[in-house]
Amino acid sequence: MGWSVSGTMGFAVFALALILMVSCADADVSASTSKLWHRLQAGQDALFSIEDDIPFTEIKFTLKNMTENVDIELNVLSDNDTLIETPAPEEVYKYIRIIPTNIQAGNLERATIRFRVTSTWISNNNIKNESIALYRYETSWSGLNTTLIREDENHAYYEALADKFSLYAISGEKGEAEQLCSPGLTKCIANDLYQCSSDGMAWETLENCAYGCDAGACRAETCLEVKVCNAGEQKCSGNGLQQCKINGTGWETVRDCPGGCILCAEEEPKTNAEPLYMALIISQVMIGILVVILIALSIYWRRHK
Repeated sequence: MGWSVSGTMGFAVFALALILMVSCADADVSASTSKLWHRLQAGQDALFSIEDDIPFTEIKFTLKNMTENVDIELNVLSDNDTLIETPAPEEVYKYIRIIPTNIQAGNLERATIRFRVTSTWISNNNIKNESIALYRYETSWSGLNTTLIREDENHAYYEALADKFSLYAISGEKGEAEQLCSPGLTKCIANDLYQCSSDGMAWETLENCAYGCDAGACRAETCLEVKVCNAGEQKCSGNGLQQCKINGTGWETVRDCPGGCILCAEEEPKTNAEPLYMALIISQVMIGILVVILIALSIYWRRHK
């Protein structure tokens, strides 16, 4: 019996799916890209500029011999990929595998790999910028000559020299975390008392102070003086005009207002000017009367001498 068209197509689809499953089983790839050169001359610079979301941004290499159908494939691997038998040194940013096609051993004359690392990862992991390097794995991990090129607000950019294409890791050394505070130190924020953690890396809430917090300690109830008003401020209480005490801790009545506190508060305080004025007039009248009496007595004594 001959093959039918549908049977042939079904087998082809099955074979293609099987090939993809086998290739994907080799590695846990999160991102991938590739480039093909139909022919590269000996000593010719080949440039692979990478625009995808891959840490490698550029691969530049030169072959010793003229070579056709050169292909470079890049795969970004997960940290638990089965290809990673031994973790790379220090803190790993990314694992990247370069798979060359038609580049025989010894045919690679030189290669330069440029890559970038996000500033967020560097900051979150307290990585020293100058410690970041590209590592290559064969039977063990070895660091490559890596140079920090430049930095911007989002990335740090590096360049490394390579003599083989294989499995790589971008890795950096963690620095010592700077303490945020001195362990055991206390401070107040509003009415909350905080204490610095034992490692000096965080402030921890110690207590909510019922009577307020001051100078790194909760206030005692007996020492509490609550300010309720501003010194000299006035208000009405019934028919009495009250004024805030000089320390702001309470009110005291300064005037009784039979006609109502509002009118009382609007009036200017009365003075003793009117009684004094009347006393002055009376004293002047009395002096006048005394003078008249003295004059009359003087005339009387003169007439009776």
